[in-house]
Amino acid sequence: MSLTELQKRPGNVPLKYHREPRHGYSFVYPEYWQRFDLVVDGGHGALFAEDPDDRSTCLSVESRDIDTSVTAADLPTLREGFIGGLRAIPGIRILRRTDYDVGFLIGLEAQFDFDEGGERRRRWVRVLYQGTVQARLIAQGKTIERFKYWLPCFKPAMTGFVFDGGFAPSPPNGADAGQDWASAISELTGGVHE
Repeated sequence: MSLTELQKRPGNVPLKYHREPRHGYSFVYPEYWQRFDLVVDGGHGALFAEDPDDRSTCLSVESRDIDTSVTAADLPTLREGFIGGLRAIPGIRILRRTDYDVGFLIGLEAQFDFDEGGERRRRWVRVLYQGTVQARLIAQGKTIERFKYWLPCFKPAMTGFVFDGGFAPSPPNGADAGQDWASAISELTGGVHE
């Protein structure tokens, strides 16, 4: 296996930041995945795909201002709508579902298998609210096996999402903002990491 092939394997793939200052968040994705803009009613989004010709294994993030501040009191209604939406998905089998209120953030999430295009797919979805901003994150594998394969990259993308003003920490010492931190540090330190 070549070094390039090794570098493209989950767990070895450098992650890059996708920053969105309009709705104030940062999100990581595998460095070599292709980015596509998403049309989002009242907002914007991005999809990152392993294969530009087949976007069924992907990470996506969408955000919008819903003009209403979401609070803990809204969680029962949000939960009901979220579960209702999940139940409408063909062939769904929910593996895990949770919701939470951590004071500054309201969230709902689920992992599930479902049928689409003659395939059995796996998806992880998170819907997060902070103030009037709603963000929806999706990690999906074209197949259950592909989802499991990419899980080492899906986890930091899904759990590392942060409402930080869209200004994730800058790369060290003037490195290119699109460059991954590991290679930037390597270039600046001559390959020495602490």
